[in-house]
Amino acid sequence: MSSQRQPLLQVHDLEARYGDAQALFGAQLKIDSGEFVTLLGRNGMGKTTTVRSVMGILNAHQGRIVFDGHDITHWPSHKIAQLGIGLVPEQRQIFGNLTVYENLVATAHNKLKQKQPWTLERVYELFPRLKERQRNLGANLSGGEQQMLAMARILRTGAKLLLLDEITEGLAPVIVEKLGEVVTSLRNKGFTIVLVEQNFRFAAPLADRHYVVEHGNVVEVVNQNELTEKAALLNEYLGV
Repeated sequence: MSSQRQPLLQVHDLEARYGDAQALFGAQLKIDSGEFVTLLGRNGMGKTTTVRSVMGILNAHQGRIVFDGHDITHWPSHKIAQLGIGLVPEQRQIFGNLTVYENLVATAHNKLKQKQPWTLERVYELFPRLKERQRNLGANLSGGEQQMLAMARILRTGAKLLLLDEITEGLAPVIVEKLGEVVTSLRNKGFTIVLVEQNFRFAAPLADRHYVVEHGNVVEVVNQNELTEKAALLNEYLGV
């Protein structure tokens, strides 16, 4: 008897609005457990809107979002987080008036039945710089350190699907390289990852598949082994 595995995340015909302005026009995604995919596109094309909708921050106007067998289309964000989705937002949104240690402890609340939650020791192993800076206030960290802290906080919630929104923006190349190593490590540990990126050079070698977002819709899906073949098309959409 064969059983067909259901995708971990499915987005069907998703439409979303900011007030009267429509931002998504029937977006479609299908992501299996353990996959690493990117949402690529120029600024303002709907990449961030897509992950905000998945996270419940922006309510879907039409369409369906299904995660791990649950229709979460109109769920509040906190219930979606408890189910196992974590968003690292573009603005990072760490607690600037708390130390690194306090940030990590404050977000460790975990109602998930997870066998091995991310302890502080595991977090510090992945981000040794945070261990060095654990008594420093979040506001006093560098941009790269704040990004590491934002990612570490999500791991502490027990999320299994990571939505990473523009994590390399404004960071020095050496930090970008480090973040590439971190997300590769997380993927190897079994996390499912959706990376929103404009930096194609960073994203290209990391993912299994690339969703190209243009004017609020997915206009192309490029598998990792098709990057060379579809280089001209990607250049047209992304300017790479």
